[in-house]
Amino acid sequence: MKKCSIILLVVLSLFDFEANSQNLIAIQNGSIQTFQTTLDQAINNATDGDTIFIPGGIFTITNPYLNKRIHIFGVGHNPDSTIETNPTIINSTIYLQQEASSGSLSGVKISGWINAYGVNLTNYCIHRCYFNGLSLSSSSSNNLFSENIIDGVVSGGGCQNNFFYNNIITGGITSFYNNNIFRNNIIKSVPSLACNELWGFSVSDLTGCIIENNIFNGSICVWNCIVKNNLLVNSTLAYAQGCIILNNILNIDMYNVFINYSLNNPFNYAYNYHLQSTCPGRNAGTDGTDMGIYGGMFPWKDGSLPPNPHIQTKIIGQTTDDAGNLNVNIKVAAQDR
Repeated sequence: MKKCSIILLVVLSLFDFEANSQNLIAIQNGSIQTFQTTLDQAINNATDGDTIFIPGGIFTITNPYLNKRIHIFGVGHNPDSTIETNPTIINSTIYLQQEASSGSLSGVKISGWINAYGVNLTNYCIHRCYFNGLSLSSSSSNNLFSENIIDGVVSGGGCQNNFFYNNIITGGITSFYNNNIFRNNIIKSVPSLACNELWGFSVSDLTGCIIENNIFNGSICVWNCIVKNNLLVNSTLAYAQGCIILNNILNIDMYNVFINYSLNNPFNYAYNYHLQSTCPGRNAGTDGTDMGIYGGMFPWKDGSLPPNPHIQTKIIGQTTDDAGNLNVNIKVAAQDR
């Protein structure tokens, strides 16, 4: 991470500090900035193509249906990386509408699901967020989900042509058809009625998808998929029917995979998903990088900070001097990705 050294980043960073300290939400439209005090006001006043910057804090939203092509940035969701700002939390399920297509969401914790069921959502990007499940529709396509913590089920609703890279998914994946790509994810197991099993499946009811470089702690129940260079914990590919199967690593003990992980407990930010030095998944992906979230095109960024400039430290004086000035010292870092 490098310090801001150009005027644009300094201005953006000072603006970010100002917004955070006053709990204001900024709307950026080209070179014009406006400020709102509530998330509802910010979304209502935004127009297609605008960017909304939400500071740290917990924000409620009375109308959780996003029907504009807007880009929403928080300051991050990992408590360890947002000590100076607090995480950005939206206390609601978010319903993405068709009009939100080609928008994005980054650096935010959603207390509920992200729901696009029954909606023709296309070209949407969700990046470095935390949310409690995802529901898509059969007409959802060309959407990108990368470096997220999805603490629940991911249901595709029969959708096609979507992309999941380097996510942690705790509730399994189900119901994706044709040309969806799943690469470098970590996916826990859940029951699968589609495969007539009540436990032990990380992936079920997938057809015609590409599944590469993932780590599963259960079996996968798929048809006519490309299944390459995955690592399966205590399980095999017995339920992969009509698939192209190459270079998978099977029946590995969970305790020989990650540096720090508990299979039986919920997600915890303290877990370390780097692979152990002796794990066979090291440098074993299709591109020669690690299987799991630290390999591939979108390697996991520790701390999960969004790409906008981030406040590392801030020291604010408790009183003003004789001239009425308040001493403020802030350190801001640009993000290289």
